[in-house]
Amino acid sequence: MGRGRRFEAVVPGAAFRIIRQAAEDEDLCTNTLLGTLVDLWLTDIMDGNSLDQMEWWAELESWGTRRDARRQIASDFVRDLLRIFELKLEEHDTDSFLSRMLAQFEEDSDLRFRAIEGYYRFIQDVQHTIWAQLPVTCVIGGHASGDMFGIGASALLKRNMNVVVHFKDDKPEQDHSAGMYSFFSELLGRERVRLAETARGCFDRTAFSNSGYELMRSQRLFCWLAPYNMGTYFLSDRFQKEGGTNSSESDNRDTIRRGFAVEKLRKQGAILDFLHRRVGSLDSLKKRRVLILWSRFTGKKGEYHPEHDTSFKGMAQMAWLAAELGFCVIIAGDKPILHEGVKDTFSRKYQYGDICRSLESYYGEPRCFDLTEFWTEPAWKELSGGKRVAQYQLYELLHRVCDVRHLGMRSGNMEALALLGYFVRYMEEDRSYGGERMVARHETGIGYERILLIEPPTRVGKYIHYDRKLKVGVSQASMPPYITARNNGFPNTASRNKPRFSEQLQQFQARQTETFNSMHAMDSRRATFQLDTQQELTRLTQELKEKMTKPSDVSKYESGFTPEDLLQICEFLCLTNPRAEHPLEEPPTPNPVEGWLAKLNLRQYKILSAIRTLLQRK
Repeated sequence: MGRGRRFEAVVPGAAFRIIRQAAEDEDLCTNTLLGTLVDLWLTDIMDGNSLDQMEWWAELESWGTRRDARRQIASDFVRDLLRIFELKLEEHDTDSFLSRMLAQFEEDSDLRFRAIEGYYRFIQDVQHTIWAQLPVTCVIGGHASGDMFGIGASALLKRNMNVVVHFKDDKPEQDHSAGMYSFFSELLGRERVRLAETARGCFDRTAFSNSGYELMRSQRLFCWLAPYNMGTYFLSDRFQKEGGTNSSESDNRDTIRRGFAVEKLRKQGAILDFLHRRVGSLDSLKKRRVLILWSRFTGKKGEYHPEHDTSFKGMAQMAWLAAELGFCVIIAGDKPILHEGVKDTFSRKYQYGDICRSLESYYGEPRCFDLTEFWTEPAWKELSGGKRVAQYQLYELLHRVCDVRHLGMRSGNMEALALLGYFVRYMEEDRSYGGERMVARHETGIGYERILLIEPPTRVGKYIHYDRKLKVGVSQASMPPYITARNNGFPNTASRNKPRFSEQLQQFQARQTETFNSMHAMDSRRATFQLDTQQELTRLTQELKEKMTKPSDVSKYESGFTPEDLLQICEFLCLTNPRAEHPLEEPPTPNPVEGWLAKLNLRQYKILSAIRTLLQRK
């Protein structure tokens, strides 16, 4: 057990004396037990990561043996860490479970979470207290770009917190570490951020040691190492539950807004000009409520959570519903993905434009605007200097002059919008993987609230939900193979470095042609070789087509939101906006419903009646 015993020489507190006494009463070896306890506690609080493997102990020891200020810094860190343990042991009424905990640790420590009532709550409390009170270095992988917003906001609120981004070693095609490093540097300053990478192109512990611990030394700050999920719980603790008396909640929000550079819009005139070219005069938007619908295709790119991607039909349903309630609609976020399986690339590319044009044709005026990936346009790059954080200034300007709300499937970007103080709802289906972690932010001052869907709006989302999660029982379904196969060779996807279907066939034919040409003209094997090549080409073509074919289990589902889920969306749209600086006073009033029934696929009378009743009540 070794490592934890280094605390034994400096264990002064009453709580640890209680442990020693309880151990003696149980006839357990006190010193061995205390070392084991500290080892296990630190491992649990590190969320399963090994402090030995991360070389954290070695770094702490090196600070403690120096003759400069680092020695005192290390001593103070150990003292404060022990103080937190002692405090939490006293707060958690250890008499009620301490003897069982000790006996369980001695018998089978692996069962501690299941066998000891209250142990998990104790560990969570210690973990959150360490994050709040001790210096922290948060370690985040290059695949977890959705978590960078919460981690960035946490570091804005916690000045003694640094960030190390490491390369996604097992799946480099999903790595976003370079972009994440740039984002954190913009937000926090380069002096608080490091990128762990190696010449070999994969992450290793030496790379982390050379970046993470170098960061601590440059900051003269010894830190606890925290995992990527720290941001979720740290922010939930900082923004107390609704009804609390946290006087610093508004200060927290102001600090985050200053960090994201939305408090002072230094280029407001230029942003207005940019918006005017894309959506027209804001004077027309001021007269209506504005709904920003967020488009997401991260899963279709071959990365994570394809069940949370955007459904074109679902997007049209929401846009028509909002328009009927008097909203103007802005579609933001990702542009549609064009891959090898798309039969009509032109139609796919302009899906959002078609929605905008159909609404304008129906209402006789522009009511829907496509702002997807505006940050890639040369005019915006010149305006913003290419900074990721600058994108939020556009939404801030809309927030200041219009009654705006945001709606989209669960993503890190939706968290950022809520943290900045905008009116946000994110959507996900029941039993969504990772959804339970987001619940920690519900009903807090953050404003990150959920619409819990019956099912995802896309076909592949329904397939993952019903055929994989509910039928097979997997918590996180793997990426359907046809998605990654279709993306081969396409930019901005996880399969971008793989050859396309046509290229694979061309490469095969080139190899066979080279072999054929190398044979002597009189070689009797040439005819047989040509026949074998043709047969192999036919087989390979069929194999590649099958890899890209959407399974029938996916195609059997119908895309779009269920009527019941549309009703929940309707309820959100009918709420008064508590975050609006200039809220419109009159509630949304629908136009005659006959024209939009077919568009929304709301043919059931009960659902239509429910929406009418809801609108009347509002």
